[in-house]
Formats: sequence, structure tokens, C-alpha cells
Amino acid sequence: SIARLFNDPVSKAADSTVRVLVGNKEVALGTVVDPNGLILTKGSELKKGTLFVRLRDGAKYEAEYVGYHEGTDLALL
Repeated sequence: SIARLFNDPVSKAADSTVRVLVGNKEVALGTVVDPNGLILTKGSELKKGTLFVRLRDGAKYEAEYVGYHEGTDLALL
């Protein structure tokens, strides 16, 4: 699970980067910023479609769009 990334501080930085996908197409990278699995990513790359994130270990999870900050072009998943 995404929450496990925060249990090991040594691997935390390397493992916190995820690949953000719309459907099956990779559109951006993201960073896990919260132990509950919140991810910060580039918002303008998120087109219509089902959002997924792929962890470094290959695990894939469906993501929910939480919000967008236009001034910084950052989205929260």
C-alpha cells in the first residue's frame, strides 16, 4: 500500500515518486506527500479519463482527483 512508504525512512525518498497514468498512458510523475496516500503532481497533464498511479514496485492503484491549484499547476490525488 502507499501508506507503507512512510514506515521506512531510508527508502522513503526513493519510493515516494510515482508514475501518474490516465487510462494506460503515463502523463506525469507525482510525489506521495502524506501517509494516507495523497499525491502531488502536475495538474495540467491530467486529461479526462480514469486516473491511476504506479508505484516503484509496479503496483498500480486507481487514484481520485482531489483538487487543483491553478497558480502552481499542482494537482492533489
